[in-house]
Amino acid sequence: HQQPHQLMAKVLIRRAIEEGAPAYNAGHVERCMEIYQETSRELLQKHRQELQGSVVTALEEDLQISMALFDAGKNEVNQLAWAFRRAFDEQLAAEESASSGAAGSMIAAAIRRGVPLYNSGNARGCAEVYSETARKLLSGAGGPLSADVQAALQQALQTSEPDARAWALRRALDAAASKVSVDIRSGEKSRPGLLRDFVRNEGLEIAAFVVNDTVMGGRSDSEVLTSQGAVFRGSVTKRGGGGFASARFQPRDRREFLAMLRGAEGLVVKLQRCQGAAGWKLQLNSQKEKQWQQDFSLRGTQEEEIRIPFSSMWPTWRGRVVGSRGLTLTDLEDIQGFGVMLSFLSADGSNNGEFQEGPFELRLLSISTF
Repeated sequence: HQQPHQLMAKVLIRRAIEEGAPAYNAGHVERCMEIYQETSRELLQKHRQELQGSVVTALEEDLQISMALFDAGKNEVNQLAWAFRRAFDEQLAAEESASSGAAGSMIAAAIRRGVPLYNSGNARGCAEVYSETARKLLSGAGGPLSADVQAALQQALQTSEPDARAWALRRALDAAASKVSVDIRSGEKSRPGLLRDFVRNEGLEIAAFVVNDTVMGGRSDSEVLTSQGAVFRGSVTKRGGGGFASARFQPRDRREFLAMLRGAEGLVVKLQRCQGAAGWKLQLNSQKEKQWQQDFSLRGTQEEEIRIPFSSMWPTWRGRVVGSRGLTLTDLEDIQGFGVMLSFLSADGSNNGEFQEGPFELRLLSISTF
């Protein structure tokens, strides 16, 4: 009886996503959040032992917040739905990593779990996640390791202070990931092609949502509709200290999404500016709460095609550049979705000369890799 029981958490999560994601995409965000909420309760009550420790913590916190918000606004409900979904995705990713045993996916899963813990001030928890993965790698669970990688992992495990241990292990895991990157690329490389055709409703299944400057006290407002193409519209303003609105698209099958990114040099987007500012940014959203982005301009109102090489994209956090230009294969492992942003700041952090306050409307037709 043990084997079916071990699979129940995965079954419940996939069932919730299969029901909740279409509800979300149809505009029924509250219904989606309720589905995820009920599933989270069942997971914690009946299948807690199957869940990753960080997933248990996340679901407990999300449930507490949802119970406290008796009259939640649209933005709060949206954020809760995505908080539940991120926890579900983390659990599925951990199970996939355990079943595959591949070093690259094991490392990527550990980083997905560890980074949020570290950023929330839990360096000890982050170090424990990295330590567990390092021990598995040293035991051979992910395949053979080179002598220098083994030595780096063993030395990092001997570090005692939690913060230093977390960083030492992260550097060792990054080194291990770079050593196996050739195997990852050859094993999962996919022919560049269509990610999503929003008009024909083809390609990867996508969940769409918005992130506006209201998270920082701003007053911009927007929505994304996916009935006929993906239409991103609203009004952007710098009042209240804001000045941006963004639409994000998260593929449901992240494994396939990453495989397509690994086999490509960049993205091709077909879109149409219907109203508003000409200067936009294309973004790749990372699980490290970082955006890789590059500018593009749409001067007319006709359909246009833009090409953005990965090598041209800037890593940013809250509009500030936080690293060198260009994504590496290791950087791509953290990507969870893509999007567009209208902002008073350009990709490199300078002022956007083509920014325009007021109503805007952008129609996304398709996005592919090249």
